[in-house]
Amino acid sequence: MNKDNGPIPTSPRFALINKDTPETPRDLATEETVVDGSNANNPLYDVELSWSQPRFSPDFYTAYLFIYSENKTLSLNITGNSTSALYKDVALGIYYEVTLVAISRKGRSLPATLYRYLNSTASPLAPKKSTISTEVILIVVFPFIIVGLALMVLCNQCLVKRIRTNYFKQSEEKDVSAVNYTITEPSVREQDDEWEIQIEKLIIKDVLGEGAFGVVRRGCIITENENVEVAIKMLRDNPTQDELKQFYQEIDIMKSVPPHPHLVSLIGCITRANKWPLLVVEYCSKGDLQSYLRSAWDKLTNPSVFGRVEVPNTKYASNILYDLQAVCIEKNIPQPKDLISFARQIALGMEYLSSLKVIHRDLAARNVLVCENNAIKISDFGLSRDVYHNNVYCKTTGGKVPIRWLALESVTHQIYTTQSDVWSFGILLWEIVTLGSTPYPGVATEDLLLLLKGGYRMERPSNCSDEMYVLIQLERNEKGAFFSQIIYL
Repeated sequence: MNKDNGPIPTSPRFALINKDTPETPRDLATEETVVDGSNANNPLYDVELSWSQPRFSPDFYTAYLFIYSENKTLSLNITGNSTSALYKDVALGIYYEVTLVAISRKGRSLPATLYRYLNSTASPLAPKKSTISTEVILIVVFPFIIVGLALMVLCNQCLVKRIRTNYFKQSEEKDVSAVNYTITEPSVREQDDEWEIQIEKLIIKDVLGEGAFGVVRRGCIITENENVEVAIKMLRDNPTQDELKQFYQEIDIMKSVPPHPHLVSLIGCITRANKWPLLVVEYCSKGDLQSYLRSAWDKLTNPSVFGRVEVPNTKYASNILYDLQAVCIEKNIPQPKDLISFARQIALGMEYLSSLKVIHRDLAARNVLVCENNAIKISDFGLSRDVYHNNVYCKTTGGKVPIRWLALESVTHQIYTTQSDVWSFGILLWEIVTLGSTPYPGVATEDLLLLLKGGYRMERPSNCSDEMYVLIQLERNEKGAFFSQIIYL
């Protein structure tokens, strides 16, 4: 964003896209063949990738197969003159994605991505009844079924995007004082909302966290078969009309965003049967990432666990990563591979939000949650906005902003874009590497803006690799970076 801020390391592995890079692979397709159906719920497949021959062959290709059910990526390097590749003996689950990137000495192409759903109810190894009439019927009818399903999906996506665009246009144009968001005006909220939960089925328990305007409590929803553990977000007593408006916008944003493995899922809401609205989301047992990382740091510096560790006597002591390979699993301390996984999962979630033209605006470790299996979920859409015009959101109202995580244009001109989210992502990576340290240690908040305008950036943390530091410094790239590029670096 400021070309005078200093050079960025130019490792080819982390080069951004430019005009001399290979062309994007075309006509990417996959074909799955069942090779082991002994586990009917999760059979093993051979997955064959194919694509068209480009005009100029790259040095090589790299393929990424991401399996959502296992949160696992399988990579494969392929020679540049190839137009096919094979993954063998892969448990795909019911949903996976394949991405292909062409690579040469001049850089990397834009990724070609294919999303695939598998029919989990079909018996993969059922004997074939190969009568001529059946084959003819399948050959004639099946293409029409596929085309029909594709048209249905396309129409549904267009409808959802149109509804979301109209909603956010209207919500930004409305005057706060002109709308009554309390339950005294039932016409404001839809009476047949599928997300509405019956309040008698919700049990509210202990407090998980508190903020300036709201409280998050643990709870559960009573169902016929089991009690589902959830997190319940609510406003403090006697909220203002502006706070109510923002809270209802948060509910509507979460309704509009389809589910994703790395976003906190909406369970439901209560907007009519209670004095103030309630937002019910999935419960992440390990809490927020900032607290999780700081807990790990406390354990690492606990003499009774790892012996004495000298820490500089300063209010803003910078956290140092120690060799985590020898840490016992039962101590629940993330190892280096876990930290890398955290970063990638966050990038995947943010790439999905940016593809929907949703800007988070408050991306930080405190707004990322950790599940029992170390799955990462991006939370807190309270500051999020849909971008329906030019991919830019201008904040026109006052209020506190998290200056240590914001891009310069967000602080100085209240302009938020996907690239400003990328800046915040770089700061979040710094939090991960330092196990939850506060960004810009030793710098007073009132002095930070002037320092940033002058080109100041945080020093490289101890034990931070060159590649990771490139990502942390993404805000220095004058061309801008996007999450669709970051996830393949």
